[in-house]
Amino acid sequence: MAGLIDLKKLQSIIQRTPEEKNLPKHLILNLFPLNSQEENKKEEFNKLLDIFFEMMDLQKEKNIPIMTISLGGKEDIDENVLFEKTKLILKKANEYRMKVSVFGRWYDLRGQLVEELKRLNSETDGFDNFFLNICINYDPKQEIADASRVIIRKILMEKLDIDSGADFSDIIKKSNIGKDEAKKLIEELLKEGEIFELKPGRLKLIN
Repeated sequence: MAGLIDLKKLQSIIQRTPEEKNLPKHLILNLFPLNSQEENKKEEFNKLLDIFFEMMDLQKEKNIPIMTISLGGKEDIDENVLFEKTKLILKKANEYRMKVSVFGRWYDLRGQLVEELKRLNSETDGFDNFFLNICINYDPKQEIADASRVIIRKILMEKLDIDSGADFSDIIKKSNIGKDEAKKLIEELLKEGEIFELKPGRLKLIN
């Protein structure tokens, strides 16, 4: 059972014991600040991360297998503060044997922070006591679109050595994405110059 919980309702969860059957198996929280004005951003984000660490403790204390926490979009995040706090996230994750997975377009953040987030992913990979998903700059629709583009590129890669390229209808069929969505993504790849049309209905990846 997954539960999207308002922070104001957390008190009822905190009062339960880990043995209770009605504790959620997957807790989903949106923590991004309501006030992300530049002058208050650092202070607000620090408060948000204080709650984030409380949630890590709560997951361990209440034995909640999976927790997903959204920290909002790039505009909501103080990158300097998050960079400073990633070591504490990793320390707690190691202590609780908690696998941390970071989702979203977090690779759009500054380089040092991206490297620290990669460490969170890699250094907790072997843990399975708890699973903590952190969503940063996460757009589900965009994530699906990006994954679909990868599928289409992979199909075209398989045809890279074939001079005649890949058949348009064959790509759509193999992608299992859906005709309209696959057509839209192929048109985007054509506009971006990642693929080209050898002749009507035949596509090839630019290597």
